[in-house]
Amino acid sequence: MPGPRVRKGENARLRARHAMIHNAAKTLQNIMFDGAAGKTEAYGPALRVLELTQDAMQPAKDEQKGGSSGPIMPRFELGPSGAAPQATPENDQPLGTIVDAEGNVYMEA
Repeated sequence: MPGPRVRKGENARLRARHAMIHNAAKTLQNIMFDGAAGKTEAYGPALRVLELTQDAMQPAKDEQKGGSSGPIMPRFELGPSGAAPQATPENDQPLGTIVDAEGNVYMEA
């Protein structure tokens, strides 16, 4: 299946953008690695990277300080009786029991 159609020169632009982001990330990693290795000339740039990262991660003025309103919890609804379904007459094993083709029980619920 062919990929999406792109305009002439767009692939080169996308590759250049990807390379720029990759190189920037690698540069930041190298600054932090040098600081961790004890190179004192890397301490200043490393602290600056941490400061800029901390500033970028702060919520904007129009955002809530605690993040979003909270996690979106899933809503599971039980059946009409609110209880788990019972075993059917053709299957006398309770739900969750693992049985092979011959009827041997491997694990009971």
